[in-house]
Amino acid sequence: MRYSNPMMPFEDLAFPTLTSLAWKTKVLEELSKRFTNLPVFIGLHHCSDVLANKEDEEEETISRSEKRFKEDTLPDSPEDWLQISDDYENLWNFPQCLGAIDGKHVVLQCPFRSGSEYYNYKGTFSIVFMAVVDAKYRFFYVNVGWQGRISDGGIFKNTLFARKLNDGTLNLPAEKLLPGQQDGTTPFVFIYDDAFPLQENLMKPFPGEHLKGTFQRSFNYRLSQARQVVENTFGVMSSVFRVLQKPLLLQPTTAEIIILTCCYLHNFLQNTKTIMGCYASPGTYGNEDVSTGILVHGSWQSEPEPSSTFIKLNRIDRKSTRIAQEVREQFAYYFSGQGRVPWQDRLE
Repeated sequence: MRYSNPMMPFEDLAFPTLTSLAWKTKVLEELSKRFTNLPVFIGLHHCSDVLANKEDEEEETISRSEKRFKEDTLPDSPEDWLQISDDYENLWNFPQCLGAIDGKHVVLQCPFRSGSEYYNYKGTFSIVFMAVVDAKYRFFYVNVGWQGRISDGGIFKNTLFARKLNDGTLNLPAEKLLPGQQDGTTPFVFIYDDAFPLQENLMKPFPGEHLKGTFQRSFNYRLSQARQVVENTFGVMSSVFRVLQKPLLLQPTTAEIIILTCCYLHNFLQNTKTIMGCYASPGTYGNEDVSTGILVHGSWQSEPEPSSTFIKLNRIDRKSTRIAQEVREQFAYYFSGQGRVPWQDRLE
């Protein structure tokens, strides 16, 4: 796949592993048949409008995005969410988890006549790319396009995903007992790193260093293992689609389209059995050996780091509610007690 860039010759979006014409033909045939069913939800909007609370303009922009990208497949029923939760429990040993969240600054050339609008905390120009990933390395919510200068906390708070979560319209399953427990229900949660705020349905690690055997250390270990799925997804996508291995010499609107296209293609290839063996052959993704708990790094992690295309979001300490702290402690005590896995003593 290729895109036209007026600043430079054609750039490949091609996959390095798809070297044979037969494989490329098969990919294109599958894409033409199934493009409207790619499982990713796109929330594309102009950040300045959102921050200025221009709700009408925001809704109009989101509507254009949905029309352009065909499909809203953000899970919309408790049954759909429970399937994701079961996958996280079976594959990553984290019960009642509904997704892993991460975000990156995507480095750009300085946009025309933008001043400091896209200037981020690292001293480069960027747009922000946020995503929620299921347990099988698939995007089910993507938001891209916020200006790099906007605080990372403000970006997440104003995404459609966060607003639906906070107003209760995500249709999450009702809280229930953790496996094996007899009392004390626990809500379903999403997990992420310490760049985001701790909330009742959003879990992040305990800050600081903790002694081996403490409930805080047990929780941080289990959350870190489960978060590997989103780190793998970002890493594999950036290693396969070579356009993401260097700063994008594009204007923000074009960069958004390129990133969203890569997300679509990643999900498509991840879901297509006839192609998946070529796109993500055994060993591509890092994974946890469920018999020993040892994390095996994926093949993409052996490649050189991309030259500053993705930058981590800035860590900002934020106050959390007592309810959110209690939910995290429920998981922490469970992981250090009844929900402890056999290899945890050796590795946490």
